[in-house]
Amino acid sequence: MQGQKYLGAVIGSRDYLEEYVNGKVDDWVREVTQLAEFALSQACYAAYTFRLKHRYTYFLRTLPDIYDLPEPLEHTISNLLIPAITGVVHLRETFLHCQYF
Repeated sequence: MQGQKYLGAVIGSRDYLEEYVNGKVDDWVREVTQLAEFALSQACYAAYTFRLKHRYTYFLRTLPDIYDLPEPLEHTISNLLIPAITGVVHLRETFLHCQYF
């Protein structure tokens, strides 16, 4: 496994890339879980939109073929953070219901 970080991205073998991205995703899942505990505050929303979201989207833009690797993070955002911020537990069902009216 060979590789190195370069300007916040990773250059190297696929195994190195996956190991690096999985480590970052685990860190971000922990951060999102902690943010969800303070979801009723504006600071939680600001921390997500101005900090975490940009780091995550930077990875998606700069690292090739990693779209399947951040699935645990996307799941945590969708099922924990967004419902905590909005107060809507079943966001998908609410959206589908509103779509028909």
